[in-house]
Amino acid sequence: DLDEAITLYCDSFELRPVKNEEGDRSDSLQNLAVCLWNRYENPGSVDDLEEAITIEREALALRPPGHPDCDASLHSLGFSLRMKFEKQAEIYDLEEAIQLLRAGLKIHRRGHQYWRSSMLRHLILCLSSRYVSQGLVKDLEELVTLRHAMLDLCPRGHSDHVASLHNLACDLRKGYAKTAAISDLQESIELHLAALQLRPPGH
Repeated sequence: DLDEAITLYCDSFELRPVKNEEGDRSDSLQNLAVCLWNRYENPGSVDDLEEAITIEREALALRPPGHPDCDASLHSLGFSLRMKFEKQAEIYDLEEAIQLLRAGLKIHRRGHQYWRSSMLRHLILCLSSRYVSQGLVKDLEELVTLRHAMLDLCPRGHSDHVASLHNLACDLRKGYAKTAAISDLQESIELHLAALQLRPPGH
């Protein structure tokens, strides 16, 4: 029961001081934010999302750079702000989400590919949204770089390999439309052909 879980996590904070060397408080905060997020989805009130963001900010403050879970907190807060932007279309939420996800990627620990893949995915979605509204070439250039990184995480045989080929090809085609760089068009064609070879007729 989500409501009971939320109540229990709130009660647990009284037993876990703000400065907790073992990190229990930041873990409880993050778990509470997840519960609030789940209630928001099922369906809940925007107030749940707002509260989750507030709690994720507190958790992040307890996980500064160098903390083993800093990248996870940056990812979670960035994701929540992106979802808030999709709900309310406040550009400052999108801008902050982009900054947080970029920071998370910079400090990401090797061996934790789930977080890297998820941060790449959400940052791509954020930059795509900003590109649609503002049309900045620098966002498109960053998108192409991120799409290449995503493709590296989805090699041939991966369930997302074909989609990664297709998405990168589409953004390169957009780049060609903006800058007329023939190299972008050539790479886009090659990627589309590679994706087609992996999609037999009927798929």
